Amino acid sequence: MPYSSCNFTNKYATCSGKPNFGANMKGKIIIGLLIAISVIGASGIYYVYQILFTPNLRVEQSDKWLYIPQGADFKQVMDSLKTGEFLNDELSFAFLSKITGYQDKVYPGAYLVKANSTNKDVLWRLKSGRQSPVKLTFNNLRLKQDLVTRLSTQLNIPEAEFFGYLNNPDSCRMLGFDTLTITAMFIPNTYELKWNTPIHKFMRRMQTEYNTFWSQKRRDEKAKALGLTRMQVMVLASITEAETKKADEMPVVARVYKNRLDDDMLLQADPTVIYALKDFTIKRVYSGTINKAGMNPFNTYKVKGLPPAPINLPSITAIDAVLNMPPHNYIYFCANAELNGYHSFAVTYEEHMANVAKYTKALDEMGIK
Repeated sequence: MPYSSCNFTNKYATCSGKPNFGANMKGKIIIGLLIAISVIGASGIYYVYQILFTPNLRVEQSDKWLYIPQGADFKQVMDSLKTGEFLNDELSFAFLSKITGYQDKVYPGAYLVKANSTNKDVLWRLKSGRQSPVKLTFNNLRLKQDLVTRLSTQLNIPEAEFFGYLNNPDSCRMLGFDTLTITAMFIPNTYELKWNTPIHKFMRRMQTEYNTFWSQKRRDEKAKALGLTRMQVMVLASITEAETKKADEMPVVARVYKNRLDDDMLLQADPTVIYALKDFTIKRVYSGTINKAGMNPFNTYKVKGLPPAPINLPSITAIDAVLNMPPHNYIYFCANAELNGYHSFAVTYEEHMANVAKYTKALDEMGIK
């Protein structure tokens, strides 16, 4: 029988027995627990949502690179994130890294963290090992040291390793060059590579790019028509590049030197003397400067013909200027007296000396030594 009973037949209901307070309390507790679980569950869902989809990277204005070296573990990744001040909330990133298994498997490489990225965005890249390609660029370089320094700052290859490769006769010979001409293989451009590309793969890539650049049209139709090898074109382009930065003037300058070669004359290119001395502070070449360079094979005031290797990494513009130089009879040129970056050209020595006098006077008036 029930613990208590009520009579509803009268006007006023009456009940007999004790009220069931235990049952009421139990029901309230259950309801309270359900509410608490719901609140906790909602909070948990919200927290998970925040962890996954709320921007957590301090990259608000522009993208930022995260570099993870070979053999790095999760602690090193976190150290890099802290040092680079990438994270707003380190705990949420570490938590998600744990439950996704990233802490157990770290892939090396370079990863571009985009503005307003979430933990999910970044971890998806890191966990899959999907590196962002590095845009490798090199131009306006003279020496092998310059090239090595530039490359090692953009790729995860130490300078010593680069030097070892570029100074190894066997390695260079396998690529079709020697230790002096190997820099000619690097055509200045922008290339996309993985940051941790091994040096042998990188060098093979540069060889492929070089061979692709030297298409049949450039190699056979143009270079051979000029009576020049690919290397000779590169050397002549490097001298042209050093003489003028004006793209519209480069073909004219290149033809001056080709005319001198054809006439069996000394090239007498000032930039080659400067390169021979490796003193790039020299602004004007005098007889003393030339004598100091002596019989260095790069001193074209003393040694006939083209130097044995390029004196810089010539741009594609300079290379094509050589390949497409127009015919003319100029044998001489010097900087324009207006000092506007252009040159004055001459057919005869007398015309040339008149141009030199104007240029020298302009320099003297400006106090330039």
